Amino acid sequence: MRLLSILFVCVSWVGTAQESLSLEQAIEKGLQNNYQIKIGESRIQQATNSNQWAVAGKTINTNLSVSQNNSVSNNQNPNPFANNGSILFNSLNATLDASFVLYNGKTFVYNKQILEQNLENSELSNRTNIENTINSIMNAYYGVLVQEAQVKVLEDLLKLTKDRIERENVRKSLGQAGKFDIIQTQEAYYSDSISLLIQRNILDSQKRNLNLTMGEDDVLKKYELTDEMDLTPKDWSIEALESQLFAQNTDLQSLRANQRIQELNIKLNQAQKKPTISVNGGINTSVNTSKALSSRLIELFGNGFQQGYNATPYLNFSLIYNLTDGGVRDINVQNAKIENEVLTYSIQDTERTLKNNLNDLVANYNNQKSILEITKLQVENAAANLSISEERFNSGLISSFDYRNVQLAYQNANQNLFAAQYNLKVTEISIERLIGGLVK
Repeated sequence: MRLLSILFVCVSWVGTAQESLSLEQAIEKGLQNNYQIKIGESRIQQATNSNQWAVAGKTINTNLSVSQNNSVSNNQNPNPFANNGSILFNSLNATLDASFVLYNGKTFVYNKQILEQNLENSELSNRTNIENTINSIMNAYYGVLVQEAQVKVLEDLLKLTKDRIERENVRKSLGQAGKFDIIQTQEAYYSDSISLLIQRNILDSQKRNLNLTMGEDDVLKKYELTDEMDLTPKDWSIEALESQLFAQNTDLQSLRANQRIQELNIKLNQAQKKPTISVNGGINTSVNTSKALSSRLIELFGNGFQQGYNATPYLNFSLIYNLTDGGVRDINVQNAKIENEVLTYSIQDTERTLKNNLNDLVANYNNQKSILEITKLQVENAAANLSISEERFNSGLISSFDYRNVQLAYQNANQNLFAAQYNLKVTEISIERLIGGLVK
């Protein structure tokens, strides 16, 4: 009996103070800690920063250039009337130039629309990260609930087996039970103890998995889950689900956004065949100074600096039209149209695949509902059989073998119930994920 006491202590649940955790809190933690979502948010910020008319090319380009030059001129001419000698020249030149493209076949507009689509693509990509995170957290959260329920059933069975051992010992002391009955009961206790230990290890692993999906740094952190699994049956309408699928599925939305970009690429390549008209204006200014360095020149021009100023404003127009490029622009347009056609086929193929997946999931969900109803009846029947068998066993009307079989049938019925509950919920989550319903 000392070994039995040790085993019972080992498998007894030690309650500790744990932080409560609802499903909503788990999802919130997961969304805050997920690195892929953080990366996606950074990509969205990049696309937002780039979504400007200036990046699209529609802007006035203004440049200011300033230069300062110095030189010495030494003139030695045999002509007696020439002004021979050295002169120091300084000049300060400044140019303010502005240019603006008046027309280039709406290239600015198409570039801006592509930037807007890139932003939408970044948002859709991050939406996929969010959906995947929510899906994983919900599956892990409900997985913990199922494993906890499995532990509770095994704990109850172990308690029944321990009670059997005590009764068998009493019966043995009264001469009503033999050593064989005691051994069989102890064997059942050992078996139940091992099953409970294994199940608790599975539960701990599932809890660590939940912490991992939530992005917890401490995967061993303990939580007390406060939400229950909502198993209210849903009567799905295929027509309504398909409508949501085609309107909200993130994969489809991403493909359509890519196709819109490709349609803009077609227009952009066609715009390359249009002329470019631009205007360019500004002003050139210069300040020039000179100073005589030779005595003869100083006599003629003086010892000080001579200064001059010049300003030249300008306004120019230009038209550039590429007459021929060997057909490169036409090839680019045709390739863009082919790529757009490829995307159309991809969208149609994806729609067909997703529609088939949806029908499979709905059929599986309806099948799981039927299985769940049957397993509920199975558990009710097994529980009633266990209660009656316990009374009959205590009265000596059935053997320990028969009673043990009834216990195992009760355990199996509950395992079937929990599996059916979990499968139904996971299928429901998968349907919501497919139709884009996880992210509100």
